[in-house]
Amino acid sequence: MRRTRSPRSPRHCRSSPIACARWPSRPATRCRPIPETLPSRATPGRRSARSRTRRRRSSALPGPSSANRTLSSLDVNMPRNRSVFPPTMKTLAPLALVPLALATLALGGCASKEVRFASLALAPSQHIASHYASAVVAAVTLPSYADSQDIYEQKADGSIVALGPLWADDPSRAMTLQLSRDLSAVTGAKIAPEPWPFRAEPDARIDVRMDEMLATATGGFRIAGQYFVAPENDGGDRARSFSISVPLSDPGSAAAIAAARAAAVSRLAEQIVRKGLR
Repeated sequence: MRRTRSPRSPRHCRSSPIACARWPSRPATRCRPIPETLPSRATPGRRSARSRTRRRRSSALPGPSSANRTLSSLDVNMPRNRSVFPPTMKTLAPLALVPLALATLALGGCASKEVRFASLALAPSQHIASHYASAVVAAVTLPSYADSQDIYEQKADGSIVALGPLWADDPSRAMTLQLSRDLSAVTGAKIAPEPWPFRAEPDARIDVRMDEMLATATGGFRIAGQYFVAPENDGGDRARSFSISVPLSDPGSAAAIAAARAAAVSRLAEQIVRKGLR
């Protein structure tokens, strides 16, 4: 016998019509009427009831966004007073530079009080002919106390103390330059300090070594030591001792000591020409 299907009721059930006919006792909630037209998506500018309910619930509960908004509002309303915050490295760094700035100012004040004196060049008093057409002057060797920039004087008890003022230039360099200049002015020969600046080799070499250079307790300035003349080709080597004293116009004055040193070096140059270069 052929089974006949029950007529399908249009759009009355989401399940198949055969299941509905086979189990008529199934609750009616399983068979819901299907609307003729499905609701379209939310219309622009209009929210559904479910979305409005979800938005009300989310606004009622405090979330991260609301906390951020609260903090931002507090930050805007808070007065910009940096003193309420604890000190940091940025605020302490300028304070740490204050002692350094004060020390720099103190050192600058001390440096500005330094007084220096230079020996003035003196014109030669006479002209003496030299046996050598050229000569080189080695760096003048000084005792350890005189090799510094301090000006020293000798006391009555024999002690050597710094006077206070300083030399304007390194004593060894200044005396070497003055000695070569005075030797050239006295002899008229080509004389220069080491290193030798000319292409042709010098005819002789002059070496001065001092063991004393200071203001004495008797009111004078004395230099003492030895000088050596070594010819390159002809002539014999010469070694002489010297001790030159110049009276001070104002004992204890740094300016008088500087002037006396220039006069003593000029006398030494004349002595070297007379006894070493002729």
